Order: sequence, then structure tokens, then C-alpha cells
Amino acid sequence: MVDWKKVKDGCITIIFLVFGLPLVIAFLVWVGSMVINSGNPDKLANITQEGANLIVEAVTPWWTGLIVWLCELGFLGAILIIVLVKFLEWIGEIPRK
Repeated sequence: MVDWKKVKDGCITIIFLVFGLPLVIAFLVWVGSMVINSGNPDKLANITQEGANLIVEAVTPWWTGLIVWLCELGFLGAILIIVLVKFLEWIGEIPRK
């Protein structure tokens, strides 16, 4: 018999590796560039803007870009959006009604 809790945990881990880990790596690179370029005010302004972009990216849910992309696929995209929403409910990313 299939242990659905393990399947769910595996799905959440894969989602983190695909969508969360690149953001963590980008944040670490940003912190490193802040430390390296701390004496250069011109580069520091650009790095601060990159940090603001990282904050916006971190606040936005990972699945919003996927829904926008699926909207462009017409009827097939609508069906896939329904499947995605059910999947997001199953993993607990969005609350069930």
C-alpha cells in the first residue's frame, strides 16, 4: 500500500529543490557581493536594487508564474490550472475550502 504522507513529503521536497533552492543560492550570492563590494558606492546601489528584487521574488508565491504561463495555453491550460490548484491544495500550499 502506498504511504501518501511520504509521497506528499517527496513532492514538497522536489518543489523546494526546483523553486526554493535557486532563491536561497541567489540570496547567498547577493550577500557575498555586498561583502566584497562594500567600499564601492556605485556597485552598492546596483546590489541594493538586486536585493530588493530578491525580496519581491521571495514574497511572490512560486506558482504564480506557472499559472500565468498556463493561461497562455487556452483550454488545455485551463484544465492544467485546475489540476495545479488541486495539487496545491493537496500539498497544503493553498487552504482547502
